[in-house]
Amino acid sequence: MPDIDALKRWHQLIADGLTSQLAPELAGKLIAAIKLWLNFDTAIVLLYPSQQAPVLLYDDYPRPKRQQAVIDYTHGVYLLDPFYSALKKQALDSIYHLNDFAPDNFEDSEYYQTYYRGLDLADELGIFIPLDSSNTVIISLARRNHHGVFSRDDLNTLETTLPLLKAVVQQFYTLQPHQHNHTLSPVSSAFENFGDGKITAREQQVAQLILQGHSSKSLAKALDISPSTVKVHRKNIYERLNINTQAELFNLFLLHLDGIIK
Repeated sequence: MPDIDALKRWHQLIADGLTSQLAPELAGKLIAAIKLWLNFDTAIVLLYPSQQAPVLLYDDYPRPKRQQAVIDYTHGVYLLDPFYSALKKQALDSIYHLNDFAPDNFEDSEYYQTYYRGLDLADELGIFIPLDSSNTVIISLARRNHHGVFSRDDLNTLETTLPLLKAVVQQFYTLQPHQHNHTLSPVSSAFENFGDGKITAREQQVAQLILQGHSSKSLAKALDISPSTVKVHRKNIYERLNINTQAELFNLFLLHLDGIIK
């Protein structure tokens, strides 16, 4: 728990957040306040509008890693993020570990290899703050490998701050609703369009789940098909896209995103 000076700093940062006029300014104040309670290395604050690409509000990634961690993510790689996938399925309003939503084969996925091992990240927590039925703010806090994973005590500590964090964010967007009005992004349909004209609609579903980190067993359960059928679909996908590995599938997906953005 913070000492008396840290508590004074906490209250000042929250007060500053309450008087913020811009969303990035608010996000920066909240990250500084949370850091008084919890040890973490990097933070990203994103607004997730329904059916649109996330809007970056704040990040503190150093320049050498920022392209990979932030720019590529918001340009379409977020579609493979377990947090985003979970949010698409249901309304979420709490603090979650990455492992709460990660598929069973997630650590073997190219997304994990690039955006976790590639960034030397060991763990991630997401604070989900719904604004309304269509918009959610996620405060993502990550630790690098030298600091290890978040403990149950870390989560309990962070949960004590959640009611106030939620109130500040929700009040801000209630007073300034125009700050979550954004133009529909074509990236939002990138998953559905990936492989158009080359693979079938069912194979597109299989490809999506492979990219997200599902094993054949998990994939079969998700689509209510047999593992042998999954194997056939995977073989057809690779043949029709002229690839041999999941890494090549991931790279094709990145090229697909790049084509949409341009």
